[in-house]
Amino acid sequence: PDGNQIAYVSYSGSNPQDVEAHLYVSQSNGGDAREVFASDRMIPLFLYWAPDSNSLAFLSTQKGSNSQILRLSKLDGTESQVLDSGQPLFWSWAPSGKRMLIHGNASRPDSRLAYLWLEDSIIEDGLPVHPAVFQAPEFSPDGNHIMFAGITDDGESALMTLDRTTSLQNIIAKYEGTVSFQWSPVDDRIAFTPSQDANLATQGQGPLTVMSKQTPPKHLLSTGENVIGFFWSPDGTKIAYFQGVVSQEGETQTLGQFTHLELHVVKIPQGESELLFSFVPSEQFATLLPYIDQYQRTLTIWSPDSQYLAISGYTQQGPAIVVAQAEGDFEPRVLEPGILAVWSWK
Repeated sequence: PDGNQIAYVSYSGSNPQDVEAHLYVSQSNGGDAREVFASDRMIPLFLYWAPDSNSLAFLSTQKGSNSQILRLSKLDGTESQVLDSGQPLFWSWAPSGKRMLIHGNASRPDSRLAYLWLEDSIIEDGLPVHPAVFQAPEFSPDGNHIMFAGITDDGESALMTLDRTTSLQNIIAKYEGTVSFQWSPVDDRIAFTPSQDANLATQGQGPLTVMSKQTPPKHLLSTGENVIGFFWSPDGTKIAYFQGVVSQEGETQTLGQFTHLELHVVKIPQGESELLFSFVPSEQFATLLPYIDQYQRTLTIWSPDSQYLAISGYTQQGPAIVVAQAEGDFEPRVLEPGILAVWSWK
């Protein structure tokens, strides 16, 4: 988060049974790389920095098991610590970095939502809520509220917030199926995309809606259709969203029923939306889309000044990194061949 370090995983082995994984942290220029975890049984697949940049949480799969293990490396040379397990397992860091909000076993009868306190001993504090079908929970930017999807007293699914100190729940919006959501990074606005399909492994196919978390919540705008991913700009004035589109000429193996994506930018709260360009994403970017609400917490395609967007899409020469300007009549610029791009936070 401070922009000074990069975490990455190296894999080796000739077949899935022989894979070895090594987790490294280096300076942002690639120097001073050091190994913080290595295993031939636990394979890291998802990395999530603590807000203070001093520790790194990562999710691993264990060979011969479908369970996912959450571990924490503090980057001080001590051995990584096991925090939790579940299948699947999603989480959000509190802004203070002293705890996490865990959503384990999503969509299963034993699903749970809990605080995980990161003290000398790990303490799990379950929340008295009934989770609905969703993936990744989230803390508000100030850490005073959490957002999740829950079952109301009437048995309906709703996007909710919960006050950390009073435990009062506030219904933001009811929905059917599943939902992906994200707080604005700077205020109490909330963006979400509902989907009639409750299968967590498929992309959302609803409009992008923005509401203000006041009492009662205020609807600000709805835009697009078949929205399968979105990112708030760092300054909270815009949202970039991807809309799935079908053309008879196009063919793709990465987007399910869609042939390509359209990248739009909508201004908040004005609601003015602009189509920047259409593209076929790289396979690596397309694999993020079914889990975009978790990746929203850990990476961004926006530049720190909220002016540019980095996309990995196909050109005539193959997959490449493309940079687009969020406003103005400028053609997207191809940087170089590449399969995935994320921007530094600062």
